Amino acid sequence: MEKRQKRIVQFLSLDLGLTLLWFYVYERFILPWGKVDDWLMENIAFWTCRCLQALGFSPELVASGNTANLIFINGIGTPAVRVESGCDGLDLMVLFLIFIVVFSGKQKAKLWFIPAGILAIHVVNIIRITILAIINNYDSELMQFNHKYTFTVVVYVFIFVLWYVWINKFSGLKKTGSHVA
Repeated sequence: MEKRQKRIVQFLSLDLGLTLLWFYVYERFILPWGKVDDWLMENIAFWTCRCLQALGFSPELVASGNTANLIFINGIGTPAVRVESGCDGLDLMVLFLIFIVVFSGKQKAKLWFIPAGILAIHVVNIIRITILAIINNYDSELMQFNHKYTFTVVVYVFIFVLWYVWINKFSGLKKTGSHVA
């Protein structure tokens, strides 16, 4: 039992340490530089517009400053959505990556699971923003509720499912009875 507890403490310490390092590096260097967030915001806005077009809407993508991140559905007026750095999913992608890197498992599996998971998180985020744009097109109060609560839960549950899949299918941990060994 002591060896297992030691491994858990090591995992949590390394995971927490890398997460804190990420937030420090992000706040100190990446966010002020802006290129990563700008690229993600523009990519999400672009693909959100494509999704809206596929659903029969006529979206228009407009730049806010140097970043094309405002999406209008019914012409210029109030944007349906504005993709901001807090909405681009970068933190969630990095937290997912850190968990998989730190958790046990074969490196070969990590090499494909991490990019696949990050892409899946990105796609779920595009779907989330597409739905929020549609909701906001009809009812801005309902959009605020869904943005703050519904989709926060949906996205976090999705990431927990990815972690669950990793732990149970790819981590290499053997199940013995009801305990993980």
